[in-house]
Amino acid sequence: MLKPILFSVLSLLSLSSNLGSECPAPSLSTQVTKQTEADSDKVSIYAKEVDGTKNIFSLKKNVELEYRGQVIKTDIAEYDADEGVFTTPNEVSLSSAQGEITGLTADFDLQARTANFKNAEFTFNDGTRGSADELDFTETGQQSLTNVIFSSCPKNHTGWQLVAPKIVLDQEESRGYAKNMRLEFANVPILYLPYFTFPLNNQRKSGFLIPNISTSDKSGLEISIPYYWNFRENMDITATPLYLTDRGVQFQNEFRHLSNFSNSSLNYDILFKDSKRNATRSYLNFDNRLEFGENWDINVDISDVSDEDYFIDFGGSLTNTAITNLNREIAISYFGERWTTQAVFQDYQVLSPSINNFQEPYQRLPQITSNASWSNLGFDGLKLNLETELAYFRRKAGIQGLRASAYPQLEHSWSNNALSITSSAGLNLTQYSLENVALADKNSPSRSLPIFNVDARLFLEREVAGGLLPQTLEPRIQYTYIPFRDQSNLPIFDTALPDLTQNQLFSPWRFSGLDRIGDTHQIALGLSSRLLGNASGQSLRFDLGQIYYLSDRKVSLSSTQIDEQASSLLVGEGFWRINDKWSLQSGLSWNSESNQHAKRNFAFSYTPNERTLINMGYRSVAGSLDQTDIALKYPINDRINLVGRLNYDRLNSVTLDRYWGLEYDTCCWSIRTISRRYISDREGNSDNAFLIQLELKGLSSVGARADKLLQQNIFNLDQ
Repeated sequence: MLKPILFSVLSLLSLSSNLGSECPAPSLSTQVTKQTEADSDKVSIYAKEVDGTKNIFSLKKNVELEYRGQVIKTDIAEYDADEGVFTTPNEVSLSSAQGEITGLTADFDLQARTANFKNAEFTFNDGTRGSADELDFTETGQQSLTNVIFSSCPKNHTGWQLVAPKIVLDQEESRGYAKNMRLEFANVPILYLPYFTFPLNNQRKSGFLIPNISTSDKSGLEISIPYYWNFRENMDITATPLYLTDRGVQFQNEFRHLSNFSNSSLNYDILFKDSKRNATRSYLNFDNRLEFGENWDINVDISDVSDEDYFIDFGGSLTNTAITNLNREIAISYFGERWTTQAVFQDYQVLSPSINNFQEPYQRLPQITSNASWSNLGFDGLKLNLETELAYFRRKAGIQGLRASAYPQLEHSWSNNALSITSSAGLNLTQYSLENVALADKNSPSRSLPIFNVDARLFLEREVAGGLLPQTLEPRIQYTYIPFRDQSNLPIFDTALPDLTQNQLFSPWRFSGLDRIGDTHQIALGLSSRLLGNASGQSLRFDLGQIYYLSDRKVSLSSTQIDEQASSLLVGEGFWRINDKWSLQSGLSWNSESNQHAKRNFAFSYTPNERTLINMGYRSVAGSLDQTDIALKYPINDRINLVGRLNYDRLNSVTLDRYWGLEYDTCCWSIRTISRRYISDREGNSDNAFLIQLELKGLSSVGARADKLLQQNIFNLDQ
């Protein structure tokens, strides 16, 4: 895209045509100045030698004209005050904040407010440049360029360039127009555009985007030509016809809309007849957020696909192909000074054929939750909290019905500079109204449970490394008591047993969801430490915690399971940024009774410079997961980079994702080639793909987005 530096000349042409008559001739030998009402309109002309009559002046040696931050420099110039013409018959340059224009000659007509450069070259501050046999500027805001070349490559460098016999820049419309434009790479034409338009600023502009090319086992050769339609200031569409040699023609469409109170997008892809499956296949996703004042908003997220194998064929990654349910949700929220309320209507499209009607997730039609808090109840730090829920759960088979819950609790908080203590006592009340229950006398079960919790934290800080670094030490202890209530007659609508993490260690709730409230009599202990970073990037974070049970736990998702362990897993997490090159991260969940790990992970990252990155990670879950993940980007020489990734499942002896490639990079273009093999469906079948991308810096890229593949798959450690 050509950039709008050239239009900055127009502001220069706003000079008055009677400049010479307002400035006496003698003062022109050193400086000529015109002061208008606005100080920004000040015009200054400098020259070492001045000759001429009353109205025609000849300027020589170090001639400069300054106006609004723009400077014209030449060795010889003539100024005709009657005609308002400023002529430079020798080499001339114009510089501004955006860049510079140079030409063999230039004429400025200050009355007509036009300018003309012959044999001009222009350079932008970002390194892009161009040339034209002739540049013409008019008062109306149009510039005409003849025999134009534009590139981001250095002069006399074999790279890419845009070539056109004529280009017109319209500043009023902020648009450029070109005919018979061609894109050349290594002096070889690779793209021809009989008609081409482009924006002169950051505004969006309708038009074709750079095509993409790739190949895969599932779809064959893939060629797409996106078209962008900016049909309103706050609305646009990107439509992409995609030709798949093994399947047919697919149309991918993205619609976006933005207003003062909403932000929405609609994606709709359709393949009218997939030759491999002899069927029309489609995908739809609608995402919308509406805000009504400061208190109300509505979020809509709805997805739908034509068949359960859509993401297997078109997902492009193991994460997408493993999707088993598509979410369909509408959430209405209210945020008040004391109350917050949310109503959720949620449904799912089940994609996995292994999920039967009794295993499908429940619809929530709706689920209404509210939270309220009242402070200043007569004692410092005392407040009343109230959490309520009303939800109707439905699915095709099995028990369904209504669940109502209220959880009032009193909470007291006290703290000073080093210690904080939070105590709470509450009563959870839950009532069901069930359908499809075998026995009629069990369709209205209920539950009431007192819950007591005390959480104390100590915050200590000291200086280490000679006072350069502050280190914190934060011990924590929490006591929780919830008595046993038989809950085996309650259904399970949305309840599960979450993973034990640092946050879960200090939660009184053993289960997510309200269908089970775990009985417990426990003490949770934790220790955290932080070494805050300095200019070298050094930082350290460490967390360790464990729960000690004072009695057995009888409530479970299964009515026959009793947990008799005296303690939970020992959970530890750590992160250490050794310096600006090395980082380490690790986590461990240890079963102290069996002396075996339940989960463990370890990762390190080495980034000595922008071109080098080596990451290595290991993840293990006892009996179900054992994976290594290695990713790298490494310079072979000044121009060639090696990139690659290996994600290997040690438990099943299978490669989940593997690719390698080369990247050749210059100052103005780069080319990437990637060979990839990855698991593409739930049965463990693999897909092979080959991607090639040519990036023309300062313009765009041609081919499949190999750079995005690298960004998405070469992981970085979390701090």
